[in-house]
Amino acid sequence: MTPRCLAPICAVLALGFVSGTTCGQDGKKMVVEFSTSSEKVAGNVADLAIRPNTGQAFYLFITNNSGNSRDVDISIGDPAMKTIYAQAKLPVKEKEPVRVIFVKPAPPMPPAGAAPPAAPAPVPMPMPMAPPPGVELKSDYNTMKSKLEFTIRVRVTYTVDGNKTVEDNDFAVGSRAPNTYIKANKVTYKKKGKDNQLTFDFLPDKLSGTEPCPVELQFPLQTGLDVARLGEGVYKRNVAADAKSVILYSKNLPTVGESGGNGTVNVTIDGVPRAYVYRPNFFTGTDGAEGKVDEQQTEKIRFMEASKNEVPTTIFSRPGTVPIRVETDLAPATALIQLKIRRLPDKEEVETIVKKAAREERIWFEPAGPEGIILCTSKVNDWVIPLDARDFRGRYELLAELINPANKMKPLSDSMARTLVIDDTKPEIQKIVVLPNRPKDVDPPRHVRTEPLPVHVTAHDPESGIVKVVVFLGKAAPDGKIPETAVEATAPMVEGEPWVAQLPLPMGAKGAQEVTAVAINAVGMSETGSQKIQLLDPPTGGTIKGTVSLSEGGKVLVGVAVKLLDGEGKEKGAAKTDKDGIFEMKDVAPGTYKIAAAKPDSGIGTKGAESVTVKAGEVSKVKIILGRKP
Repeated sequence: MTPRCLAPICAVLALGFVSGTTCGQDGKKMVVEFSTSSEKVAGNVADLAIRPNTGQAFYLFITNNSGNSRDVDISIGDPAMKTIYAQAKLPVKEKEPVRVIFVKPAPPMPPAGAAPPAAPAPVPMPMPMAPPPGVELKSDYNTMKSKLEFTIRVRVTYTVDGNKTVEDNDFAVGSRAPNTYIKANKVTYKKKGKDNQLTFDFLPDKLSGTEPCPVELQFPLQTGLDVARLGEGVYKRNVAADAKSVILYSKNLPTVGESGGNGTVNVTIDGVPRAYVYRPNFFTGTDGAEGKVDEQQTEKIRFMEASKNEVPTTIFSRPGTVPIRVETDLAPATALIQLKIRRLPDKEEVETIVKKAAREERIWFEPAGPEGIILCTSKVNDWVIPLDARDFRGRYELLAELINPANKMKPLSDSMARTLVIDDTKPEIQKIVVLPNRPKDVDPPRHVRTEPLPVHVTAHDPESGIVKVVVFLGKAAPDGKIPETAVEATAPMVEGEPWVAQLPLPMGAKGAQEVTAVAINAVGMSETGSQKIQLLDPPTGGTIKGTVSLSEGGKVLVGVAVKLLDGEGKEKGAAKTDKDGIFEMKDVAPGTYKIAAAKPDSGIGTKGAESVTVKAGEVSKVKIILGRKP
């Protein structure tokens, strides 16, 4: 990597040096000092403090106070010096600081007769994101300070009067807290009528480096604000070290409802989420007065699935690894995270996972960078804890606590508990009913292919529940892929009732077909069922349906002959009233007709007629009243 490539991440920070303090350098003849200047030692900073999620360039100087010029060996490695990261050998004059240029140690030689190392296997594309340069440091838990620490050791070896002298110097490496170098000067909320504005004023305070610091407003999902519709505002700015003031704001925030409690606005600094947390009340004040917004004062802990952005009521998963992201607000540096898994309903503890810091911090250290650069890189973010649920089945409780180790491991804040359901069973489709109002003796059901098809699906899953049902015309694909033509059914209001869909039928579908339903549970497992159906062409004619009686409102007559006559009086059809006094003529061509009925008796008989208009696919109803005519 060239110096040009490293320049953005290796920007020299504010002038200052870092001297070993863990072991102390009092009385040592060789004084080693880290500096952020490549030219000289200037200033005094206790540890290698890095802005989170950035790279920081350092330089190491050594000063000889032994009284004579010496040749020194300098090694840099882990606190036990079991792993040497880099080495240097150089002459050092009396009282003159000299910059140390490290080189990496040569790899160990293979044993005699050992086979040469195999060539590396080809790497598939695309390449994953490469880690920062250098070795990743391991953290150790300092029980005295109740916190994780990253430490490097610089060992200086030289000879005095034939005697070998070794001097060790330990240096802590860590990330700065963002709220120590970006200060919230003023946060206000102003509301007048329907107009409102939330304003943040930030100031840099000893912001190290020439690279600007990104500061961003984040609005998590909340009940009193439609965060998807945020409008005018400045939500992100890069803050330079010499900036006087940086303003972020959001104008006319889309509030929901007429009243409510405090909302939430998070401030992300240098990629660290929730460096500040504010709780404005979006419903207070209407006179245009500017009100101060206070920072959240209490510690909080919450968790969710790593792929999601909102806290669930229940987490559903198949057996395997369940990544859980744990978020903390205002957690002190000494806080621990404790995540317990307890079997329900008796809350028997199955496993406890402890993280010895409120956020995950990783440090990479490259002592032999280009042009003598010693590069430290920090990555800070929320913990993502991979729960091993391969052997779990059923219902569990996840309990997250923010613990204070200095106070008998008591929780610092309210804990958070959610139900975890581990399920590897398919749902059950109990019944598929097409045309639920059809005559029960018609099997398979018959339906006109030009009309939407009503489908009812009853499905059941006692472990994780049914979250989705889709229906489509045709057989299920061998790979289980759901076609784009599938329609999502509407969930029932009452558990146990069917899911309901209106399935549009594709043009050209006719004859014997299958209607397929797929039920999907909360862990993504599915079950498929089907029902046969006969699709019919739409009718080209209409239906005439009617009754015959002797008077209006009188008793209907059984067995009366009825004729269908066209405009010229020609007979086009005939029927008789059935045992219920009803007659029916089907597939009658559209048009206007006369329906005539007659009933012979001992005299001249009774007869009657009515005009009727027939339309395709419709039922025309008619009543015929018989009368005695000469």
